[in-house]
Amino acid sequence: MIFAEASKVPDAVSLCFYCKHTDEQRNGCLAVARSLISQVLPKNDAILNYLYEEASKSGEACLPTATLAKTLLEVVLKSCKLVYIVLDGLDEYSREDRKEVTSWFQQLISGLPKKDYGAIRCLFISQEDGYARKDLSMLSTIKITHTDNGADIKRFCEHWHRQIEAKFGPLLTRQHHVTNIVSARAQGMAPRYFSARLVLITRAGMFLFAKLVTWNLHEQVSRADFEKEIDEERLPDNIDKAYVRGRMRNIADGF
Repeated sequence: MIFAEASKVPDAVSLCFYCKHTDEQRNGCLAVARSLISQVLPKNDAILNYLYEEASKSGEACLPTATLAKTLLEVVLKSCKLVYIVLDGLDEYSREDRKEVTSWFQQLISGLPKKDYGAIRCLFISQEDGYARKDLSMLSTIKITHTDNGADIKRFCEHWHRQIEAKFGPLLTRQHHVTNIVSARAQGMAPRYFSARLVLITRAGMFLFAKLVTWNLHEQVSRADFEKEIDEERLPDNIDKAYVRGRMRNIADGF
């Protein structure tokens, strides 16, 4: 959604980060800042010299503190004419990390001069819980459940069903029907709560789940391996298991 809009705008930069509590590399505001900065660099050569000078002053191989990382990220984001940021899985963080991340972005955006209003747009995605409802209560909110995007998920799964059939042959039996199995599992997960431009939106990470599962099925080397992976007892039933399975096949690193 947000990336589709960004692709139509000249000079727009799209950035994303998936918060993962089980991955020590992706924990807290420091990890968010490091990732977003690294994503801007290939798209903005002008900022490279500035970052190199600041890195030289610190004497560290990577950003050492959240304070410095946030300072550098602010400069980097303001160097972009228009930037769209998606922070997914915010509920994976502790409440302290969650509040630090969201409050910093809110302050950054609210502090922009009027002429730059809308230059930085942020979408927070989180499970709907008491903390998210309280901490993000000042933001515009959209709640999305499986009934809102079920048809889209099914079409996405149908596409991968055809790709997998092209590789392994017809998938007509109930036990091997990728479209029905994966879309049902994706829509059966708990709703999530997410938020952007500070608009808040909620959904279930259903597309990410469906993408990880279908990619993993497609990347199997034989029909026998595919049938093993789609077995009811082995197929992931939540985003964490799907992410781990994807990491095992090196297909989840971009999420």
